[in-house]
Amino acid sequence: LSQHEGYLSCCRFVNNNGAQCTRIITSSGDSTCILWSIEDKNPMLVFNEHSSDVMSVALSPKNENLFVSGSCDSQAKLWDSRVGGRKSVQTYSYHESDINSVAFLSSG
Repeated sequence: LSQHEGYLSCCRFVNNNGAQCTRIITSSGDSTCILWSIEDKNPMLVFNEHSSDVMSVALSPKNENLFVSGSCDSQAKLWDSRVGGRKSVQTYSYHESDINSVAFLSSG
């Protein structure tokens, strides 16, 4: 996980529709989230729209391509890995301080 330039704040295994997990998502103090290949130990996509430490990531229970990140920039961002990490799908900017934890409802 040497691609991150800051501390690692969160790591989640990406569900593979019941098959063996082959990917993980990490978040870091370097303001990024990275999708990794477990087999290759290499980054597949870098998600870098946050302007401060990313503290938490949560995976959608309904869609393995979606995840949300929470950051000390007071924003939560919804990402779709099919978009390629270039731009978040949606940004939630309603907090006045750090977002230390994020989660999806079980309904997705």
